[in-house]
Amino acid sequence: MRFSIKTGLAATALGAALATGAAAGTIDFDKTHANLFGDPPLYSDVRISVNGGTAQNVRAGGFNITDGTTPIVAFCIDLAEHLNLSVAYDTSGSPFSAGVTDMLGQLFDGHYEGIDTGTKAAAFQVAIWEVITDDAFDLDTGDFRVFNNNPVKDLAADYLAGLSAFDPDAWTLSFFVADGTQDLVTGQPAPAPVPLPAAGWMLLAGLGALALGRTRRA
Repeated sequence: MRFSIKTGLAATALGAALATGAAAGTIDFDKTHANLFGDPPLYSDVRISVNGGTAQNVRAGGFNITDGTTPIVAFCIDLAEHLNLSVAYDTSGSPFSAGVTDMLGQLFDGHYEGIDTGTKAAAFQVAIWEVITDDAFDLDTGDFRVFNNNPVKDLAADYLAGLSAFDPDAWTLSFFVADGTQDLVTGQPAPAPVPLPAAGWMLLAGLGALALGRTRRA
């Protein structure tokens, strides 16, 4: 079961609400399904370590959550805390550098809509953790490491190796941050540019011709 089409439309609706101020301030999230990872649940168990800390087993995947109106699938961008949906979230600009934000955008552009298995959901989450934690993409070394689940690990490595093929601006990312819970990111396709009507092109052509005529007379 793909979550991409349904939640992509939902994320667009939430993004529009945020842009218009309809959801300004804090947002309260709750689970969309009985299982946080969806119905059916899309996740996989991986063993990771962060910043040289003790290795720990975690479930990696997308969180199926809702603000009461709009369901979305969001991913963790905060390895220092556990998810606590009793805490209200603030909407935020990207908490990361422009370079890291661009790589997250490329990851969403390349792979978000293709998530239809627990392995893909976990690989997407692992790739996010690597992007926000390490400069060099190597899941065996550095500040973020993965110790097991080779199918997830290998797929995440493939996602990371191919980032440059995707457009960092094709998706609009929404960030949700709060103390006492994991910060989250979701995304929706960026709106297409509004085409200029034919009359507008004719006006531009006329202005261009007028400017050219003035230049020649000068």
